[in-house]
Amino acid sequence: MILRQVTLENWGIFRDHFEVEFTEGINILSGLNETGKTTVVDAIRTCFFDKHTTNALKIHNLVPWGSSLSPTVTIIFEAGDDEYRIEKRFLYSPISRLEKKVNSNWKRIAEGDKADIQVAELTGGELSSRGASKPENWGLGQVLWTKQGDTLPGKLNEETFDKLQSIVGSAITSAEEKNLFERLSRELDEVLTKKTRKPKANSPLDEVLNRIQDLEAKKTELDGKWRGEEQLERTIADLQIELDRQKGELQVAEKELNDAKIEAGEARKHEKERVEIKGQVDLLHQKWNSLHAKIERINSLQKAIENSEKEIKANKSLLEVLQKERDEINNELESGKRELEGIEKNIESDGKSLKYVRIAHDTIEKERRELVGLEEISSKAEKFTGEMKNLQSKLENLLAPTKGEFNELKNIHSKLNEKEAQLSAIGLGVLIRAENEISVTLYLDGQKAAMKIPPGEEKKWEAAQHVRMKIESVGELEISSGSRDVKELRTEVEELRQQYGKRTAIYNTAEIGKLEELANKRSNLEDEIRRVNGRISELAPEGIEKLKGQVAELRESIRTNWQKIPDDSPYKRFGSEKDKDLARIETVKIMDALEEGIGDWQNQRVEKRQKQAEIERQLSEKNVQIRGTENTIEYLKGEQERSKKDLEELQQDGLSMEERKTGLKSLAVELERKRMLLDHYDEEKMEKEERPLQRLERAEKRLKEVEKDVRETESTLSGEKGRLDQLLQEGIYTERNKVEEQLESLLRKKNDLEIEVKAIELLYDLFNFYQDQTLESVAEPVRNMVLEDFKRVVGPRYSGIELDESMMPSAVELTNWDKKAEVALLSYGTREQLGLLVRLALGQILAKDERQIIILDDPLTNTDDIRLKHCLQIVEEAAKKLQVILLTCHPARYASIESRNVVSMGAY
Repeated sequence: MILRQVTLENWGIFRDHFEVEFTEGINILSGLNETGKTTVVDAIRTCFFDKHTTNALKIHNLVPWGSSLSPTVTIIFEAGDDEYRIEKRFLYSPISRLEKKVNSNWKRIAEGDKADIQVAELTGGELSSRGASKPENWGLGQVLWTKQGDTLPGKLNEETFDKLQSIVGSAITSAEEKNLFERLSRELDEVLTKKTRKPKANSPLDEVLNRIQDLEAKKTELDGKWRGEEQLERTIADLQIELDRQKGELQVAEKELNDAKIEAGEARKHEKERVEIKGQVDLLHQKWNSLHAKIERINSLQKAIENSEKEIKANKSLLEVLQKERDEINNELESGKRELEGIEKNIESDGKSLKYVRIAHDTIEKERRELVGLEEISSKAEKFTGEMKNLQSKLENLLAPTKGEFNELKNIHSKLNEKEAQLSAIGLGVLIRAENEISVTLYLDGQKAAMKIPPGEEKKWEAAQHVRMKIESVGELEISSGSRDVKELRTEVEELRQQYGKRTAIYNTAEIGKLEELANKRSNLEDEIRRVNGRISELAPEGIEKLKGQVAELRESIRTNWQKIPDDSPYKRFGSEKDKDLARIETVKIMDALEEGIGDWQNQRVEKRQKQAEIERQLSEKNVQIRGTENTIEYLKGEQERSKKDLEELQQDGLSMEERKTGLKSLAVELERKRMLLDHYDEEKMEKEERPLQRLERAEKRLKEVEKDVRETESTLSGEKGRLDQLLQEGIYTERNKVEEQLESLLRKKNDLEIEVKAIELLYDLFNFYQDQTLESVAEPVRNMVLEDFKRVVGPRYSGIELDESMMPSAVELTNWDKKAEVALLSYGTREQLGLLVRLALGQILAKDERQIIILDDPLTNTDDIRLKHCLQIVEEAAKKLQVILLTCHPARYASIESRNVVSMGAY
């Protein structure tokens, strides 16, 4: 999967439209803290794996402060061979739209929940069932998108684990085995707790154990009942005596309550009068406070207006001084910018020269190492190809049977000879001796043969079944054989002759010896063709045309490289240099000199930038002071205007200050008189209000307690009488035997359930053991790759690395130390380097079939410059298989990466 574009709107700090483009290689998101780097990455995870209808707290926190806007994210990405665009809006009028690019146009393929599900499947993860998504929902992103230094929650998710198994060729758990393991997990979870492996509440075993406990308690209870009838009768007699005593107390409590109610009525009347007086005091006090506060406020506002005028004048003088100082800093900053621009131009000029001399050097290397060897191989391959065509032409023009065809012909020929010999032995023979010249016409088995026999000579003929002779001037003679064997044999001979003749007609000969020579000649040609074809395959495994294409492509690449160098460049001359070794040495010297010069300019740039940063800091501080002073002046003016306005409002009553003070004294006299009356009522409060009410409360409480005691005693007495009646009516001995039988049955069931639980527990532990073994085989290639890269970064001091169940480094082995060292004992820098290498190794292995995304959040903040260089080389190599998204507050540390896409999130 590849990210192409992320667009945010109303998303956290990105209230306005924000868009970022990504390339397939290394993408660096650089900016100060709180400029939105992590926000972009969180938005990607949220868009892919959170439902658009989620109401999670993290989504509410994205809403720009003080608004009710809907956070919206749009992502364009590639999955497989297709390009997609997903848009999600959260909280207010939520939407989810998934589109696919078809013939350069976007076509909608899903909306709403279906779009959520489909985009999660396309990105290899799954939707969170509730709330915000977690790393286990992110598919391969669980290990590739985790923040640097974070640990994974438990084991790898199923998507990542299965992918690793598939890539490294480890034993993959089948669907049936997974279903069985899930079933065992569910069954074990139903009967036992996870940590202690004790019977789980409400499980069958727990219910049986609780039932056994209940029955044992019941049995104990019945045993007690069996012996408790006499004790129960004594208890009933004691309860009856206690009930009579409590009823006497109830009558006394009812009389006390009636007396207390009369006293409480008088107390409430006194309380009402006291509250009315207190209200009058509070109203007078409120009026006095209001008038007093108004007088104080008028005096305060008059003083505040005078003080504001003085402070405004002082701040205006300070503002003039600060503005002069700011102008001086601005002049110094502009001068530094001009110097920095000159340095940048020098770096750019030397960089272009270095670029062109590198092209010349790389092209010379191609000519020296690749082109010469490839042309020699191509020449040899063409020679063998010509020889192959000649041999194939001979083979095509040769009319000869294959070895198999010759063996078939040889078999037919042999059978024909055998059958002809048999026919000759049992057929008809004709012998004619001529005393005078005879003209004879013969029909042998229907075939005509006419000839003349000179005097004194004889002729012989053979036929299978029938001979007819016509002798001129003599007559005609016909001889026939009726043998069925001869007839069948003759038929077989004719069939074999026809078959042999038909099979040999294309070879221009029917002689078996010549046919054998032709077959041998064909076999020799085929062997020679195979030999020549083998040499061609060795020289050109993908074919001669592919090899020629590679030569032409390499020549074109070399020509194109030379064209990249401008004609006015002094390095153009290396293209016509005949001595390529001398040219290579010269280009190396030029590159070294240019790199050293660029390094010097870059050091000057760093120093100048640091100085500029300090000046900008001073300028920023001065601007802050100026803004603060301006704000202070504006604030003081505003306060002054408000004070004047408040003063006018307060003086609208039309009274003089003396009139207000006189009214205040009058209110104070009336307030004091009412307070004295209230004090008198307060002194009587305890005796006339609180104590009568307390006595009423105690009497009510006492009556309730006695009534409660009577009810409880009556209830207990009734229950005990009922128990006694029940004991007398029940057959306790019979019930006790029934309980013992039930208890014995449950004990047998308990034993069966415990055996079943032990079996499930054993199978579950066995599955876990084999899964751990599989995890070990999956981790092996990751360890090997990490160890190789780790040695490149830190040297040969480490000989081994251990990974935990979430594929995170847990320990290392030192070359000259027998013991293992925990990762926590390593330095911060070494730990972050090791963590980076593990994630890069996992990413490259997981990207075997398709390029994957890896997110690195400032992974090398504690790494020194030497190790940083090695680490960045490894990152660049990994970027050939991975799309790298690197978040950093220190972009200068990654300036050595040539092919990078830098996205600035804020100014430096």
